[in-house]
Amino acid sequence: ASAPTVPSPDIPSPVAVTQAQLSSMVTQATERQDAALATKAGWAYFGRNEFSSAGMWFNQALEWSPGLGEAAYGLALSKFRE
Repeated sequence: ASAPTVPSPDIPSPVAVTQAQLSSMVTQATERQDAALATKAGWAYFGRNEFSSAGMWFNQALEWSPGLGEAAYGLALSKFRE
């Protein structure tokens, strides 16, 4: 009997943003304590291979919204890539 095939995890497409857009995003996320926007910032940093910054934003999203699975997933991937 062969082992079941495990699908590879879906990594969201990196959010392609300019540095100015990213700065605006993190400012708004902080002002609003917006976990979804913090997660989006995390993926934007992840897409730039800035895994430490990505992890920081995923972690911040989890502080604001502890049950946010996408942020937990992003944090784990960021730590793995660091």
